[in-house]
Amino acid sequence: MINGKQVLGASFDLSATTQVTQRGHNYNISLLPDALQKQILDTYQLQGRVSKRLASQDRWPLVGDWHDTIHLFSALGSRGLTNAPLLGLILARKIADRPPGLERNIMKIIDPHRFAIRATRTKSRRKSI
Repeated sequence: MINGKQVLGASFDLSATTQVTQRGHNYNISLLPDALQKQILDTYQLQGRVSKRLASQDRWPLVGDWHDTIHLFSALGSRGLTNAPLLGLILARKIADRPPGLERNIMKIIDPHRFAIRATRTKSRRKSI
C-alpha cells in the first residue's frame, strides 16, 4: 500500500506505452485471485501510473566495481526488495576490500563487466574457427 492506495504491477516490456491503459489494468487484475478481481472491479475506481522495472539483458543484477571508485548497484528487476539487502552487503564488503561472502561463480553472474567479458570470449572463439 502506498499513500493509502493499493499498487499492483510493473513491466519489463520495453515496447509498452508510457500511458495508462485499460488493457494494462485488465492484465494486472487478471493476475489476482478470482474473488479479489470481482471485489476490485465492484468497489474501486481504477487509477494508474506506468512503471517499468530496470533489468539487465540476462535479468541478473549489476553489482560491483565499474571503474576506479565507481560502483554499480543496479538492474534489480522484480527482485529488488528481496535481493537488495544481500547485494548491498556484498557491495559494501567489496568497497571495504573484504571478501564478498559469496561463491566466485555467483560473483561472476552479477559482475557489471560480464557482458563485455562474454563479448570478448565470443570474438576470440570466432577468430579461432
